[in-house]
Amino acid sequence: MKLFAATKNRSQAILIALLVALLPMAAFADEAESEKKELPAFQQIDGYVKEVTENTDTDSIFLRMEDQEGNPFDLHLLEETIVINDEIPKEGDSVLAYYDTRKPMITIYPPQYQAVALMVSSDHHHLFVGEFDEHLIDSTNYLRLMMQDDTKVVDHQHQVYEGSLEGRTLAVLYGAATKSIPAQTSPALVVLLPEEGENPMNLIVEGEKLDAPKAWMTENEVLMLPVAPIAEKIGFNVMWSEELQTVMLSDSITLTIGEDAYVNMKYDEPISLGQAPVLRDGRSFVPLSFFRQVIPMNNAYVFENQIHIDNKEPME
Repeated sequence: MKLFAATKNRSQAILIALLVALLPMAAFADEAESEKKELPAFQQIDGYVKEVTENTDTDSIFLRMEDQEGNPFDLHLLEETIVINDEIPKEGDSVLAYYDTRKPMITIYPPQYQAVALMVSSDHHHLFVGEFDEHLIDSTNYLRLMMQDDTKVVDHQHQVYEGSLEGRTLAVLYGAATKSIPAQTSPALVVLLPEEGENPMNLIVEGEKLDAPKAWMTENEVLMLPVAPIAEKIGFNVMWSEELQTVMLSDSITLTIGEDAYVNMKYDEPISLGQAPVLRDGRSFVPLSFFRQVIPMNNAYVFENQIHIDNKEPME
């Protein structure tokens, strides 16, 4: 019995010792998991440009970089990358960039990051990318935007933006900021990053690439296009009635936001397309079929990731 009692006590002592030894490991695991969860959606990375390589086929740029410690990494600039002041970095430039930590990365050395926003470093301005709430405070509580009347706000296509910034991902160029938490600043420039569902396809009107707000897809998978820049390119005079929420194309075509009834004076009845015009970010969007059935153009179709609208020989 004494032998059993001694063995039992020894077993209890060993068990307690193991538990004590494992406690730091459990705490470390919890801490690591916490750090993983707290990783911001957008991470800053900076360094010096060692080499610049352009790929005209994919309209992209590779920057071979080196950080402050001499470690190499690559930055991949795509067509949708926000480049502040449109200043493409050159060899020797100091560059500050942000990448999306939620997107998968290629397992490669040196590491390769797809830049969502980038700027050539400046002594007077800083760059920040984050998701902002209704108070214009980013999700990491790092920065609060104090918008002024002269603050320039544009979308990722350099079009002036007058809509709400709540819930949007923004690239912010700013100068002085308070030392509070969050830091408060009056930004010099705010650029909206594209939202999920915004379509990156190029818009080709009458054979020319049109610089216009990007197309996007509705929940019912209807491709929506900005009516004003396309109609103007075709030759229409575009007018807008705020009171009626109506777009007028010269004296022949009218469309009203929220009403699936497109009027062309050539026809006796309004035309239904199964999708009403939508006002988004202060601009009127219509379905792709509008240009084929209402205006009408000979062609309005998608081919090889491009939207084509023209009066060339009709495509079957």
